[in-house]
Order: sequence, then structure tokens, then C-alpha cells
Amino acid sequence: MHKLQLVESVLRKVDATIATGADSSPQLMCISSELKLRWHWERCDGMAVDGVGENRETMMMVVKKEREKRAFLGYYPIAKEQLTKLVIFPDASPSHTYQFFQYGLIDTILIFNDLKIISEFPAGFVDAVKRFKNMIDNVNPRDVSLKFTNSQPIFNEEEECLVRAYQVIFMSIFSGNFQPIDQFQDLTIYSHEGRLASTLAMVFERTQKITKESHTIINYKSRNTLLVSSKRNKIEEREMSLLVEFESAFYNLFGLLEKFPEGIRRNLCYLIKDREDQRCQLCASKISEESNNEMGSTHMIKEEDNASEASFNIIA
Repeated sequence: MHKLQLVESVLRKVDATIATGADSSPQLMCISSELKLRWHWERCDGMAVDGVGENRETMMMVVKKEREKRAFLGYYPIAKEQLTKLVIFPDASPSHTYQFFQYGLIDTILIFNDLKIISEFPAGFVDAVKRFKNMIDNVNPRDVSLKFTNSQPIFNEEEECLVRAYQVIFMSIFSGNFQPIDQFQDLTIYSHEGRLASTLAMVFERTQKITKESHTIINYKSRNTLLVSSKRNKIEEREMSLLVEFESAFYNLFGLLEKFPEGIRRNLCYLIKDREDQRCQLCASKISEESNNEMGSTHMIKEEDNASEASFNIIA
């Protein structure tokens, strides 16, 4: 029997039981409500969210479906730093999890027995998590947590995606503590330039917490994603150079960030300019080249000689 037909069949039986008065308990009423949500989802499952999603309309469709599905499909929203994002459990849909990832809507992914939940992520990302999980399991099998600091995609006036979400993800052993929530809330979607810039500034500030003294390993890096974890020894030079490369987009506004609308550029500069080592293009235009060279990024000054070595096997 097709999945939709099966849901319809069970729903009819449950509603008939309630209607006849044979059982009208709150528990059965709840089951009926969840079945109706599931029926609605199965009916529109093929509607729109295949692939990467290049516009705001697709993003809003994903958010709408999240609101309809969250009651039974393995994730729940939490409020954090004036944003509402998702905690995702291993039984959630891998395809929807990846879509939430692309739109910067995830707070935490929990990984228990296998990596199915991230199976649609880039291969290099999955391999990095697999190596970490195997290392943990070889000593004492435990669950893994991926904790996200992320921005949201930026769209132009035609609703096309200009800049994808930037993400820094901290991978660790799951402590077993869940952040509670009193009531379901809608995911936070920003369109205001200042708000969008603030999400990027949070990503930048997260990278700035990693220094040459940090006991950190960079497990995976792409142009807009950084996956890190803790280790006993200090960060290695070649990994520090990867961090420099990732951060440099914020200083120079190049690569994925060169498509920024002017308003977001200026808002981002304003939010991170208080760092004495911050010198983006907007700031650089206001100071002499000599001064800029003397006061460039702390990370870049420390590691500029190694920047050309930033390519090795963990890059997807």
C-alpha cells in the first residue's frame, strides 16, 4: 500500500473510533491530529524542495513544511540569541536536514548510531564526522553533537540567492543535555540588511575565538563551512592557514561575499569594526596602505607565510 493510502486508512479508523464515542481520549485525539499532519505532508511531498533551492520562495516553502511536520519528524525549535533554530535528532529526514543546513536554520544535529542524518551533506563533511565518530567509538562508544553558528542566505530583489549561509560547526561528544522549549515557535527568517549582517558577524566572531593557542583541529573546510573539534595539542600551522583563508572573506569581502549588497557590506563592517585587527575593504579605503599593512588581521599576520599551504585532504 502507498504511504499516503496507509495514512488515510489509519486516519479513517481513528476518526471513526472517536466519532462513535468508543474512545475519545486526549491521547487518541492527539494521534488523529498527528495523522492529519502526516497525511498533509505526504500529499504535498513532491511539491518543491528538491535540490539546492536558489530563491527565497523555496526557502519559505521549507520553513512552512517544517512548521507542519515538526510534531513527529524528529526535530524541534529552540530560541537562542533572538533567533529560532532547530535541534535535529537522528530519525529526522536526511534530505530535509540538508535543506535546513543550506538555509542556516540548524542549531544542533545529534548523531547516535550511524551517520544517516547527514548522508546528503558533502562527502568530505561526512567523512570528517565519520573519522571523529570512529575515533570516539574505538575508545568508548558515545553519541556526537554538531553545534552550529551560522548566517542566513542573502537574496537579491528578484529573490535569487546571492550568498549562501556561512557556518562554523563545533563537533563534540554529546553531553546528554537538551535545551527545553515551552512552546513551538516559528523559525526566524531575516530580510532586513542589518539582521542579515548580524548573522554573518556571529560567524566571524566564532572564528575569532580560535587562536594559535587553541586546542582545536579543523576537520573540514569549504568556502562557506568550517567543521572543528577539540584536541589535546594546539592547532597546527596548516590548519591555522585554513582558518585564515576562511576568515579572509570577511576582511576582503571576496569570493562568496563579493556579491554582497552595499547595505549589508556596511552593516557587517560596522558590526565587526571594533576588533582592532579588522580591516575590510571599506575600512582599508579610509587608511593608508602602510597603516593597513601594520594593523592587518591578527590571524593573517601570524600565518600569512603559510596561507599558500591551505589545501590538503580535508577540503571538499
